[in-house]
Amino acid sequence: MSKITLVKLHKYKVGNPTRYVWKLVWWGLRDGVRTRFKETIGFCREMTKKDAELLRAEKEIAIGSHQISPNKGRRMGLAEYLEFDQEEAATHCKPKTIEELRTAAKHAIRVLGADYTIQRVNYTDAQRMKRALAARGLAPATIGKVIRKLQGAFSRAIQLELIAVNPFKGVKLPKWQDKPIRTYKREEVEAMIEVAPTIWWKAFIELAYTSGLREGELLNLLWSDLAFDASEVRVAPKKARIFTAAGETFPILAWDAKDYENRTIPIPDTVVALLRRLKAKSGGSEYVFLSRERLAAIRQYMAEHDGKLHPSYKLVNNLLRDFKQIQAYACRRLAKQTGHEDYVWDERTIHDLRRTFGSDQAQVLAIHELKGLMGHSAISTTQRYYLAPSENLAERVRSRYAKAEGA
Repeated sequence: MSKITLVKLHKYKVGNPTRYVWKLVWWGLRDGVRTRFKETIGFCREMTKKDAELLRAEKEIAIGSHQISPNKGRRMGLAEYLEFDQEEAATHCKPKTIEELRTAAKHAIRVLGADYTIQRVNYTDAQRMKRALAARGLAPATIGKVIRKLQGAFSRAIQLELIAVNPFKGVKLPKWQDKPIRTYKREEVEAMIEVAPTIWWKAFIELAYTSGLREGELLNLLWSDLAFDASEVRVAPKKARIFTAAGETFPILAWDAKDYENRTIPIPDTVVALLRRLKAKSGGSEYVFLSRERLAAIRQYMAEHDGKLHPSYKLVNNLLRDFKQIQAYACRRLAKQTGHEDYVWDERTIHDLRRTFGSDQAQVLAIHELKGLMGHSAISTTQRYYLAPSENLAERVRSRYAKAEGA
C-alpha cells in the first residue's frame, strides 16, 4: 500500500453554495488489481487541516498494522449519515425541508435499523422500505415524498464518494389521484370579507385573494414591502434584525421566499385602501399581519429556545380555526341572501385563495406571466395545481354542441 495523501479543498456541490471537503487518497490492491481508493473525512469549514492530517496519520498507521483493511473506506451507519446530511442541509435549506428530511430518516431507520451501513443499502432494501411504509397505512403521496427525500440524501452520499450507486434511484413511486383544484367564487370571498370580525381578517383575505401570496408570504410581509403609490406588493427575503416601537424592541425574523425569487405583484386600489386602514391600527409594528403583542410572544419564545423558532411554530395562533369559522358565517349569509337554506359550501383552506387567484388570472394572462406572479420555479407547477376550469366551462361546452345541432 502506498502512502495516504490528504487532498485539499475538494469541491462538493449540493444546492448552493459550493462546499469543500477533506479527502484521503491512496493506492492499494483489490482482487489483485492496483486500485485508487478515496474516503471523505469531513468538511473543511468544520475540520482544520491539522485535524485532517491527524486522521490521515491514524488511518495510515491502522492500515500498516493490519488493524483495518486497506481497500475499505469508512463505514457509516444509516442514522449517523442521515443526521450528518440534515446538519449540512440546514445551512442552505428551509426549515420545512429539514423537517421532511428528518421524517424520512426516521422511517428509514425504523425499517432498516440505525446501524445498517449506507454502503449495504441496496435496491431491494429500498423496495422493502416502500412496502413497509404502505403496510403502516401511509398515504401514497407521503410514501412518494419519503422516497424522494431519501433519494436526494443518497445522491449527496455519492457526491461525497461514500457510496457508488443510489439504491433509491429507479424505485417506482406509488401513484395517487390528484385532488380537484378547489377555488372560491367571487361572491363567497365577498361574503367572507363581510362577516370577517376584524379589519385584520378583511385585509388578510382580500390580499390573499387578489395577490396569490402564500400564507407564509403574507405573515412575513412588512409594511416596507408595500408600495402604496404604485399599488404593488413585493415578496422579498428578510434578514434577522430588530426594530423599536413605543420604546420596546421587537424582532424581524430571517425569512426567504419558497423558491428564493423576488417578485412584485400589482394589487387593486380597493385593497390598498384597506391596507392603509390596517396600518393606521398597527401600533408601530413593521409587520403587516404580526402585531406588537404577537411579536413580543415570539421574542419570548426565541429567548427560551436559543434564538430559534421550531419549524412547526405558528406565527399566528388559531389561524385555520378562525378561518373555518369565518367560512361558516359566510355560508350562512349566502344561504340567507340566496334563499337556499342548503347552500353548499365545501370547506376550503387559506391556500385555496391562492389557487383562486391563479385560476382567475389564467383567463387573462399568458402561462409564463402567471408563473412569475405565482413565484413558481416551473411552469408545470402552475399548470398542475393552480389552473382550475373556469365556472362557465360547462356552459361553453354545451352551447357549442347546441349550435352544431341547430346548424
